[in-house]
Amino acid sequence: MRRIRTMALCLVAMFAITASVAASASATPRFYSSSNTCTKKFGILAEKGECIINGVPNKTQEIAFSETGSEALLKGALKITCVSKTGKGKIFNEGGRAKIKKLKLVYSDCKKTGTTTPCGSKFVTVEGKEQNTGKINTEAIKGDITRGSEKSGGTLAVVENLTGEKGETKGFTTFYCGKEKVGSIKVIVKGHILTGRAGVLAAPDETKLSTKGETFNKQQAGVTGCQEAAGFSQQYLFVEGTGPCQFLKVTENGTELEPSVNVDSNEVKFGTKKIELVE
Repeated sequence: MRRIRTMALCLVAMFAITASVAASASATPRFYSSSNTCTKKFGILAEKGECIINGVPNKTQEIAFSETGSEALLKGALKITCVSKTGKGKIFNEGGRAKIKKLKLVYSDCKKTGTTTPCGSKFVTVEGKEQNTGKINTEAIKGDITRGSEKSGGTLAVVENLTGEKGETKGFTTFYCGKEKVGSIKVIVKGHILTGRAGVLAAPDETKLSTKGETFNKQQAGVTGCQEAAGFSQQYLFVEGTGPCQFLKVTENGTELEPSVNVDSNEVKFGTKKIELVE
């Protein structure tokens, strides 16, 4: 009887450990900080209402960040090269998931690739003519931190699933390609983009927190239905490895072009705050 009972207890323990490992492996990515709002210690960024501070439920713990990048490319029927990029936004956790909001980007010195034709969101008046600034400003961008794959059903990696905060009405951005406003091409970028994130931790580790991070967009060999004319697709296309492929949708003077690909890399900074994204 004792042996049977011992075996039963061992089986229970084994199943409990297995379930714990499985739960850890499938956990939703979340941001951790050196100072949780409620505990003032290392832990997950506090969600709204986790504790009471001075008699009032705490607000969502948000961390501001900035990002910088060098050359950025938009590749499709319309090809644009920008020399540099800057941006600002906020990270937080909500519903047990890491999220991004109010991310606004500015791409500088943008031109139609291989030409001197500037592309920008605004025009300035110079000697009575409206001249293109060559700077592309985005709308506010939001996103969930989730997992994505390169191929349908493929290996998953942590990604940022980004889209415009105002939905497809405004999308990511509207800009114009042309030296003067008259005769310029109006370009609108909508859709989704799954942006890669480097240095994601497999488990919480206070010693690996950092004030910096890295995001990136790359391309891969074309996936049918999701590729541009040169035969390339965005690196990450499928949310949680399934569903329709996600890509940037570009319209030129009202006509939707083929899927487009964004290629760049960015350094993210959290000021003096130490942050880490944990699977």
